[in-house]
Amino acid sequence: MEYAHKNVTKSALVIRSRLCYTRNVRSCVPAGEVRRQQAVVSGNVCVCRPILLGEYMHKKRKMCLTVAVIILGGSLWLGGCVKTEEKQTEAESEASQTEIKESEEASLLNEAVQGKAEKIENIIDQYFLFEKDEDMMEEGLYAGIMAGLGDPYSVYYTREQYADLMESTTGAYCGIGALVSQDPNTGMVSAVRIFSGTPAEEAGMLPGDVIVAVDGMDVTGIDLDLLVSQYVKGEEGTLVVITVWRQSENEYLELDITRRVVEIPTVESRMLEDQIGYVAVSQFDQVTGKQFASEVEALEGQGMTSLIVDLRGNPGGTLDSVVEMMDYILPDHIPNYARGTDSTTLIYTENKNGDGDSYSAND
Repeated sequence: MEYAHKNVTKSALVIRSRLCYTRNVRSCVPAGEVRRQQAVVSGNVCVCRPILLGEYMHKKRKMCLTVAVIILGGSLWLGGCVKTEEKQTEAESEASQTEIKESEEASLLNEAVQGKAEKIENIIDQYFLFEKDEDMMEEGLYAGIMAGLGDPYSVYYTREQYADLMESTTGAYCGIGALVSQDPNTGMVSAVRIFSGTPAEEAGMLPGDVIVAVDGMDVTGIDLDLLVSQYVKGEEGTLVVITVWRQSENEYLELDITRRVVEIPTVESRMLEDQIGYVAVSQFDQVTGKQFASEVEALEGQGMTSLIVDLRGNPGGTLDSVVEMMDYILPDHIPNYARGTDSTTLIYTENKNGDGDSYSAND
């Protein structure tokens, strides 16, 4: 699928913790700063799928490190002053040295680990057939640390991966408005769905059309992500000529499409028998809350008496959109569901230290 988002130039960590008041839900807390990364929280809501809860600038860690250094420096300096008045005992000195040694051994990047990493790098320099990419190796180290936790919800993202992650949750992008997929055997890219009211629909693109060329360049077999990001997406108002093969007509067609901002439909609805409303939410993007409210209101206008919300196959998304949906359909005051306030608590997050955020109904 096409998406668009502003560039993000920082790496990110996703750390697992707990998210309460929903089933099998997790959040995360910052777990150390690695090359100016941002900590991002992730978890599951209701359907046990990863959900990006939001973005958190990791400033406290730097402050804590600074304070620790100041305290340590102050202790050593004060120790020197005291030493002129009262000689430090041998026992105190040994205890201090033991604490320092234990602290060094407890650190993941201790001397032994660094030494082993250097040996591996020497072997690579000596035997590796190709030229090494040091930036890629460095990113691999960070990813390996997170992978060592053995938790699928604790992940390190590179700058590019984090940008893609943020891009995929906006719910809007600048492109043509088509969902495309690639056949793993033939490498052919075809349109799976054409969104209503989009440039692709207006140009006459249909589901099943096989994209064979973009602006005259043959794209058969090209990587799907590369095709979408480098050739199909673009600046608003620019023209792209897409050549498709339409099997039903047995011919090639050239479609002139003007790119524009497209909002991805993440919510669909219909009325079932007995005035039962049905709403399917395909993913939780920034636009999902607004779309959900619009669909529910449309069903209410048709006389809906009950509602089914279908989250099957939903891979997750942003917590804010989940909160917005819950806030829309739940009463403000539900007995026994308030945490320190009169409002209904929808979701609250909690890390292993008991710290977190609470989200309450406020409509």
